[in-house]
Amino acid sequence: MRSKKYSLSAVITLLILVVALAISITMMIAMRYFNQQVNAVTQKQALYAHITDIDTKVRTYYPTLDEEQLRSALAAGYVAGLQDPYARYYSTDAYKQALLLREGRAAGVGIRLKTDAQSRLVVDTLDADAAAEKAGVQVGDIVTQVNGNAVAGPQQASLQEMLDTSTEKLAVSVLRGDKAIAFELTAYTYNLKSVQEKMLNETVGYIRITAFYDNTLNQFKAACSSLENQGAASYIFDVRGCSGGGSTDTLKAMLSYLLPHGAYAAWVGSDGRTENLVADDARTLSGTFAVVTDEKTKGEAELFAGVLQEFGVATVVGEKTAGKGKIQDFVALKADNSAIYLTVGEIVLMRGGSIEGVGITPTVAVSLPAAQKAQGAALKTEDDAQVQAALNTFKASTNQLNSTAATTAAARTAATTAAAEE
Repeated sequence: MRSKKYSLSAVITLLILVVALAISITMMIAMRYFNQQVNAVTQKQALYAHITDIDTKVRTYYPTLDEEQLRSALAAGYVAGLQDPYARYYSTDAYKQALLLREGRAAGVGIRLKTDAQSRLVVDTLDADAAAEKAGVQVGDIVTQVNGNAVAGPQQASLQEMLDTSTEKLAVSVLRGDKAIAFELTAYTYNLKSVQEKMLNETVGYIRITAFYDNTLNQFKAACSSLENQGAASYIFDVRGCSGGGSTDTLKAMLSYLLPHGAYAAWVGSDGRTENLVADDARTLSGTFAVVTDEKTKGEAELFAGVLQEFGVATVVGEKTAGKGKIQDFVALKADNSAIYLTVGEIVLMRGGSIEGVGITPTVAVSLPAAQKAQGAALKTEDDAQVQAALNTFKASTNQLNSTAATTAAARTAATTAAAEE
């Protein structure tokens, strides 16, 4: 074969063309990046100029302003403009309370109110170990006065805030039946109990999860262990009304406690990066599971139900969930220790994908009548159609196992008989 020879000038020309092409491409990329940065700077300058214009004109007519309130309103308005339904601005005090809540702690007297059909304020739930419960306040009590002032339904939001944040003693009067009772309550910080458990029969344990806080995991493990020691072989996890709680670490650890080793979901960050979420070797609890959901099951709670359902570990019973797979976190602001709460990513199912706006569809659809829903946690197990349906899934599993066992035994007997006849 005859080899080709290239002249030195041709080689030099080729190198010059390659270098020129590389420089051109680099310049194009650099110019595009530069233009993007210039546009961003221009947009920021326009925003600042607009705010400055508003501020200048307002101060012409309002020489005295509450600067702190104005700054908070400005921050809240900016976040509202993001068009993210989950984004929030938290003032300094609200941020402290939110962090406390995510830890699984709360401050106040431990009363949660609701408004009834007569526009009366009724004690809906009581936090265990809080002042109200210890003083003897009961679910169903009608709150009539606080510090000598009559209260009613329209004041629910402001009164709830007072009960949650007051650092002084509160004189709370309630009506229980036809009896008026007065309590003096002193607020303090206490741990929230987000997991309650009980045995429903000799083999089925029931665990109600009301939130996914930082301290929920230890409570969950303790509840599982307690039920297991009492003979539970099947478990119902009730996450109805659970709107999450903000602790994705707790969600991951609880799933690892129930799943075999392997990837079970994926984390998709706001920057587009994807990472598989993997159950480690922490699986401890074994048995058959059911998860009870409703339309208020949200965030970490519905992801909990969805992952267990997708992997065939649990049967989901009840109603379709809210549809929130996006995850938010706090970003602290240096100026005053306030914070903004922004969407930082999303947890998606391995096969089902995103649940945002979709929710989890139950395997066994069961609705509750409005009268039963109104009873909330006070609804008795025997009257709870959704819990009863969850119990029936275990019976079906047992019948299927018994049927399979019987078929296997019959096959073995037939084989033995045939062998003996031969």
